[in-house]
Amino acid sequence: NRPTLNALTHVTLVIGIVIVIFPIYIAFVASTHEARDILMTVQGWFGTNFIENYSTVLEKGKASTGSISVALMMWNSLVMALGIVVGKISISILSAYAIVYFRFPFR
Repeated sequence: NRPTLNALTHVTLVIGIVIVIFPIYIAFVASTHEARDILMTVQGWFGTNFIENYSTVLEKGKASTGSISVALMMWNSLVMALGIVVGKISISILSAYAIVYFRFPFR
């Protein structure tokens, strides 16, 4: 019923979205450039090293620090998440069985 309030609400939401998305955009754009280019100036558009940078990180990690590859980190996260999911589902099934079949106060 209030067009001014509606417009103000939408403008506020758009400003909030821009504030949240802008650092993510800058980080993604920076990841497509060489390290020396990033340190000199803020890059506004995508670089030419996208495939090279991402394949290096996925396969080798950051070799100068001796860290493990991102692919191995993602595998570790998947294994941990699957273990947690199986555990939570198992506990939930046991809890549901107890709630359905057993009589206890405050049920």
